[in-house]
Amino acid sequence: MSRRILISMEKIFFNYKQRLALRGVDFKLYGGEVHGLIGEHRAGKSSLVNLLAGAAVPESGRIRIGENIYNGMTPKSAMKEGISIVFQNNNVIPDYNAVEYLFSGQPIKTWWGKLQHKEMHDKAVTLFNELQYPIDLTVPLYKLTVAQQHMVEFARTLIFDSQIIILDEIAQKLTPGEMKIIYATMKRLKEKGVSFIYISHDLDEILRVSDEITILNNGIRIGTEKTSTLDKYKLFELSYSYSVEQENRDEEKEKIFLRNVLESATLRITEGFLVLEDKEKIFYLNPTLNEIFPEILSSWQGKKISEVPFPLILDNNASNNDTPDEDRQIFLDDGRIIRISEKSDTYLPGLKESRIILFQDITLQSGLNNYMEESEKYASLAELAVGVAHEINNPLFIIKNHLKLIQMKGGNVDGTLSGKLSKMEKELDRIGGIVSNLLSFSKVQKHQEPFDLNLLLQDVTDLIHHKLVGKKINFSLKLLNHQTFLYGNPNRLKQVFLNILINSLEAVLMEGNITVEVMGKGKRVMVYICDNGCGIDDSVKKKIYNPFFSTKITRNNTGLGLAISQNIVQEFEGDLSFESQPGMGTSFCINLPLYDPD
Repeated sequence: MSRRILISMEKIFFNYKQRLALRGVDFKLYGGEVHGLIGEHRAGKSSLVNLLAGAAVPESGRIRIGENIYNGMTPKSAMKEGISIVFQNNNVIPDYNAVEYLFSGQPIKTWWGKLQHKEMHDKAVTLFNELQYPIDLTVPLYKLTVAQQHMVEFARTLIFDSQIIILDEIAQKLTPGEMKIIYATMKRLKEKGVSFIYISHDLDEILRVSDEITILNNGIRIGTEKTSTLDKYKLFELSYSYSVEQENRDEEKEKIFLRNVLESATLRITEGFLVLEDKEKIFYLNPTLNEIFPEILSSWQGKKISEVPFPLILDNNASNNDTPDEDRQIFLDDGRIIRISEKSDTYLPGLKESRIILFQDITLQSGLNNYMEESEKYASLAELAVGVAHEINNPLFIIKNHLKLIQMKGGNVDGTLSGKLSKMEKELDRIGGIVSNLLSFSKVQKHQEPFDLNLLLQDVTDLIHHKLVGKKINFSLKLLNHQTFLYGNPNRLKQVFLNILINSLEAVLMEGNITVEVMGKGKRVMVYICDNGCGIDDSVKKKIYNPFFSTKITRNNTGLGLAISQNIVQEFEGDLSFESQPGMGTSFCINLPLYDPD
């Protein structure tokens, strides 16, 4: 069952106070879902929802709501489309009472224009009774607490039966008891098909309430994934770039707040997580680090790293190196191998010259490069298996229907029935082709041979067909009009195209565009794989071929796909390169030599 798209924002650019707040952002909201928005301060979250509420207008891009297309929204058009918002900062009219504010802009009147004060008051009473939130409806709003004013704003989204409700950091102003009312109301309305855009800096909260989450970072959409597939630690890393910002706190309160955030975000991650202040003073470490190094003293807090019985693993001058963020490995006496990554360019509120160091036990991974290549292949194979089942079900359904027709005919094969039998045969051939491609891909073959690139790309397309259909991708395969022979292991190269295409599928939203085009030049051939997804940020372009590096937030991602792909392309004496613009898309080029039989 396909989901109904309520909002589609495409390639949105927006300037806020002479700063590019949104850079080519795509966003989709579906009926009956809670879509979380997360990212650090100035990531673009509030800018995005302000555009939907009509509080700002984009520089370029378009907004589609249902069948209507807008270059920019206004408060009136937002109200017409059933969009309501509770802003991060209170937006009430202070001198109005709750009833006057609830119906401001859309008062209830008689046909001759008289305000129906009693009816509006009764509706307000009913609404707050349903919320089980008693409030004085007669006093000016400025006499209410900040939390009560925020609850009145939330109630205003309900009074007009809004179909799209935006909640921007609402939990910051409300008590836990008031948030229970918000959560219960969201659940009830979601069951009726109402959709929510929910902004929060609290990872636990946004993972708990959201069906899907979009990460924004520095005005760029880093990714959009179903909440059930997300890795909490990776979400924290990509959302906040290891920075937490909270204004108007004195230094000690900032540290308490920071430690609480770090404990919440890193409690259950599988990597060791260490924060230093003043370059070498321990500020925080998570339980996993104690498991990796059980000899660490329990009274670690406030000590210098040199005073704690770590193995000789940390270079206290690392933050002064030319390349402080490069990974390094250390070998422990007990045979374990630990990978260490350092983030030295991090600002953490309340800490001076902070360093963040991550530790990962990679003993089982080290020295198993061949195993990892096969693991990546079989991980892709497992992921594709469900799709193959879908591909097989469709032609089988056709076969069963036509068999029933044969039985009804009693075996008399006329011209029409002969055509149906022919169609059955073609569908059976398609099943055989799909299964054959999958089995071929799963075989470990060492030999090399000439093969046709056009046929190989068609096989790859068959393998991902179910994914293309599932996301309604506008897919184009442009092959040369003649056979194009390469030499090598075809299954190895097939893995390269699968890895890159799956990356493209994850980068684009529903109904995105992916193109595969083959172009010849002399004795070489170029395969271009292009998408209009979220693009690759400049800060990570140099790292994407590094093993284990990934900007994906799903649990089952290893970060090995492009590293392995680059290695395979080099085996073919080829070159793998890419161009990418954040917010606009990515283009990979696989440049390969043609087969020369001489």
